[in-house]
Amino acid sequence: MPATEKSLRASDFAEIEKSELAAGERQRIESVLAGLKMVLNSSDRETIQKWTKALNDATQHLAEVMMNRSVKAALAGKSVNEM
Repeated sequence: MPATEKSLRASDFAEIEKSELAAGERQRIESVLAGLKMVLNSSDRETIQKWTKALNDATQHLAEVMMNRSVKAALAGKSVNEM
């Protein structure tokens, strides 16, 4: 959950949302994140697990996008021999 919130607050998130996320993807992530936050203090373990899985599913593409950007930044300007 903290990683999702950090990604949504990233300085380049607006660019990511515009160029790499599907329409409505951010809203879906925010909605599921809010749902998980609402049940976190519940004693209903099954409901918490359900919302946690929903957040994992909703953020899978975002996580891939963020990882790809990190890898590209890390490899920028390097030659194959340097790896």
